[in-house]
Order: sequence, then C-alpha cells, then structure tokens
Amino acid sequence: MTGSSIPGTIPALTPELLDRLRERVHNTLLYIISKNKHTRYVRECPVFNDFRSTLDALGDSNDVVHDDTLLERFRAAIPLTSYDSYEPFLNKLVAPKPNVNDVKDMFSPGLPYFIACSSATSGKKGKLFAKYHHAARSSLQVVDEHANPVSAQGGKNCIVYSLTYREIIQVMDDDGVSVARFPISSMSGGVIRIPSGSPSLVHAIPMSRSCH
Repeated sequence: MTGSSIPGTIPALTPELLDRLRERVHNTLLYIISKNKHTRYVRECPVFNDFRSTLDALGDSNDVVHDDTLLERFRAAIPLTSYDSYEPFLNKLVAPKPNVNDVKDMFSPGLPYFIACSSATSGKKGKLFAKYHHAARSSLQVVDEHANPVSAQGGKNCIVYSLTYREIIQVMDDDGVSVARFPISSMSGGVIRIPSGSPSLVHAIPMSRSCH
C-alpha cells in the first residue's frame, strides 16, 4: 500500500461504524470474562470479591439478559487495579520449578506461552506479565495482517526482533518430571515466537537479568 492509497481520516465515526465498534467491544469483553472467570486470579484475588458474587449468582446461562447483567456488574464491581494485586500470583509462575497444580489456570486457562518483561524505567526494575494464546483474529494476528510491509517510497520495511530470553521456567509434576516450559523474555521476543510454535528456542542467547 503506497502513501497515496491510504484512506483519509474522518472527524467522527459513522453510526454504522459506531455500532460495529460497540458490538466488537461488547463481544470481546464477554469473551475475556467467559474465558478467564474460573482462573485462580479471579477466584482468589480480593479485588474480585464483589464480581465473584455476580458470577456465582448468574451461573453459566447464556442469553442477552445474562450478558447485559454480566457486563453491567463487571463495570460496576471491578475497580482499577494495580500491579500489587497481580504480582503475588505472577510470582508463583516464575518460582523455581513450580508445580503444575500450583500454576495452571493462573490468569487464563492452561499455562502461559511466555512471561513478558517490561522495560525498566527511572531506575526501577521491570515488571513481569504472563502472556497466553488468544482466539484467532482477536489480537496480534489482526494487527500483523494489517501492518504495512511496503514503505511510502516503495521499499520494504525491515523489522528486527531479538530472541534473547532471561531464563526458561520449567514446570514440574508431582513426580518432579518437567511437563512444560516457557521463557521470560521481552514482549517482542516472546510474541515473535508464537507463529513459529517455538516457545523456548533454547538456542537463543540469555538476556540481561534486569527484570529482577
């Protein structure tokens, strides 16, 4: 796509686009709640106490009234949260050789694909975030498909990624056997592994341990 073929901006969304946006937000939020409502973070973290009461009262029914009530209570019951509520659960994931029964379904079903390490700023240590697989066409895939691989001058953009990682987390079963593993890495390095299906890439060079 050349620069001349890029659509111009509009001052406001048309009614049709606004309806589509609202529907997309509505469906995405319902998907996130439905997928993650039984995770350990939601079931055990105190910030979700009020919302858990709503989940228990509504059950698993699936209709328009249920969905509208669920979203209304979600917006009313869950406050803005900080990393303080998230970190204790994340620490269980990155503990040395965690047991699978202690870390499975922590923030989303199953185990994370990788742990993203944020960039440290102002002398503070970076933060860690568990990253899981998402449904097709709900996240990175859509963004990647709409990326512009050709510059306005007609050349090609070269995007460089680093596949270094800080460490590999080995997840063990009750017999002490490794049943899964995932890396702690930069966000970009972890994301680029997903299309290749190579979460560990053990030949990559370990990165600085700045996330400690």
